[in-house]
Order: sequence, then structure tokens, then C-alpha cells
Amino acid sequence: MSSKRRIEANRRNAARSTGPRTTDGKQRASGNAYKHGWLVNMRHIPDMSDKIEALAVAIAGDKAKPHHLQAAREVSEARFQHRRLRDCKLSLLEVEDTRLRTIGNIIADRNGEGDDTAQMSQDAVQYDPDIEAKLAAIGRYEQRAQSKLWRSMIKFQAAKDEDDEALQ
Repeated sequence: MSSKRRIEANRRNAARSTGPRTTDGKQRASGNAYKHGWLVNMRHIPDMSDKIEALAVAIAGDKAKPHHLQAAREVSEARFQHRRLRDCKLSLLEVEDTRLRTIGNIIADRNGEGDDTAQMSQDAVQYDPDIEAKLAAIGRYEQRAQSKLWRSMIKFQAAKDEDDEALQ
């Protein structure tokens, strides 16, 4: 059983973390995932629809039943969505790494220390505090995509198992 003190602390914290309250704030928050295109249906991206279909056929087989092929399409789309989010996260990390190395090289050149970035002082490098928020946001979408991938794989396997049972 939680103590009164803990219950009150939880209530105070919950009161501060209820999300946007105004209509305008809710409207902005509802579009956050679409701001960077992270939740765009992959089939609507011209180059991706052919790749999704090709992977779906590879998963289900050339002579797959329509419901197997549809389940394989869901697996394929979820796979590409997950890969895209992972690549986005890696790209963001690479950009930040390049930025920090460039700053370190400039500081080292000014100090006459050559290319050794390990010697630069911590306060000389301007760390982007938004990088963690961006990575956390991408991570949340990546986790959703991973869950969607697992669910679609389970659905595909269930469709195959159902047909196998019908044959027996």
C-alpha cells in the first residue's frame, strides 16, 4: 500500500503531465508525428510501394493466397517503416558527431594542438540539448514501428498456420 505522501506526490506529478489543454495545443500535438513524416503510410511513397510489394512477394512466395500476400505486405511495410526510423536516428547521430568533431578541430587548430579533439575542454563545445529530445522522439516512433512489425509477423504466421490446419 502506498503512503499518503507518495499518493500526493503522484497526484502533483500527474497534474503537471496531462499534455496540452487548449484546442490549439492539442491540434499542434496531434500533428507532431506527421511533421517529419514518421507516420506516413509507406505505400504512398512512390519509390517504396514497389519495394514493399517485392518484399511481400519474397516473404509470402509467388503462389501465395491473397490473404497471405496481404499479411506479408503489412510485414513488409512495417519492416521498411522501422528501418526508416532507425536510419533517421543514425543519421541524426552522425550529423551531431560531425558537428562536434568540426568544432573540436577548430578549437584544436586555434590552440595549436593539431587534430586531437580529446584535449578540448568540455565547455568549449556547444552541445545541442535538443539532440536528446529528438532521439527520444524518434525512439518512441521506432518502438511503435517495432511493435507493429512484430504484430504483423504474428498475424502473417497465424494466417499460414490456419491454412496448414485446414489442409490436415
